[in-house]
Amino acid sequence: MKTEGWDVENGVPSEGPYIRPHGIISLTAPKLCVRDWTGPHFVGGRFVPRQLAKEHNLLLPNYPKADQVVKLE
Repeated sequence: MKTEGWDVENGVPSEGPYIRPHGIISLTAPKLCVRDWTGPHFVGGRFVPRQLAKEHNLLLPNYPKADQVVKLE
């Protein structure tokens, strides 16, 4: 049986078996597919230059100290 992942823009597939995670880790920034997610959500990767984030209106989290991952609340 094939299990489908989530579409990066549309989220959970409308039919068939799909991945049901306990938590999510987004790289760089949260994707559209998790806009309705209510479980634990982490963002990892503090490698986007501030100027690039500003140019693309990215709302990136503040990473404490030297942390590479932050939990979204």
